[in-house]
Formats: sequence, structure tokens, C-alpha cells
Amino acid sequence: KLLACGVASSVSAFAIWKFVPNMTLDSDCIVRIIEADLKTRPNKHEDWLSRPDPMVTLKHGKATRTTYVENNTYLPKFWFSSKIPYSSREGFIFTVYDYDTVGGNDVIGRCFISPERAYKLMYENKNSEPVVLSVGDGIGTLKVQLEKGVDS
Repeated sequence: KLLACGVASSVSAFAIWKFVPNMTLDSDCIVRIIEADLKTRPNKHEDWLSRPDPMVTLKHGKATRTTYVENNTYLPKFWFSSKIPYSSREGFIFTVYDYDTVGGNDVIGRCFISPERAYKLMYENKNSEPVVLSVGDGIGTLKVQLEKGVDS
């Protein structure tokens, strides 16, 4: 509103910056990892004697969060939620792993939300609808939701 009415020459640059919406301002966001739908055939090799034990790692800027392990399933329901520092200059990287007690965890697939799409999901998605992301061609999907933090 300040700029729409015209700016007097006595108004400082800081006062103008404060009232103009800016995509580069950092705040908090809430990331929800709801569920995954892993296809059976491409994921059979993950565990020879059972189904995979999926977990998801989220990376955004310097923040890293990991869901718990959902044992022995192709359809994990994580219902994981975390508040993290949001930077509009960074995208969100989700990596789905098959958890292994012995040895390293195996990567099942990855997906990415660009900074522009993340901004639209948080600030322009009025119903906060979850988004379904592909974790690889024919491998499966991951359902996530991004919301602006309470203070945003």
C-alpha cells in the first residue's frame, strides 16, 4: 500500500523495503512428509527376504531432517512434520532410502522441489494441498506438503 500511494522523498529506503513483499526474505516453513507409494517390481532387489524398510531424508539449505523407518512395506505412511528455517534461494531435496541395519542404507529414489515451486506451494496454495512427487521413473511417488510457518 505504501508504494501504491506514492513514496515521499523523506521516506527511507528501509521503510520501503519493509513493506514490499520479497521472495528472498527468510522465515520458517513446515514440511510434512505424508506417505510414499513404492512400486513392487523395481524395489524387489532392496531386501531379498522381505519388503523394503523405507525412510525419507529432507535437505533444505543447511537443515536436514529424517523420518522414522517404516518397516517391511511398499506403502509407508510417515505422517512426519517438521518446522525448518526457510530460504527462498534453496530447493527441497527428498531422498527415499531402504534402511539397512548392517551396511549402508540403499537409495530407492530422489525428488526435488525448486525454490520457485516451493514458494508457490507455501504462499499461493490457499488450500495447502499436498503435492505428489515422482522418486524415479517407475519407482514410486512421495506425497509431501509445504506450508509457511506461523510467524511467516
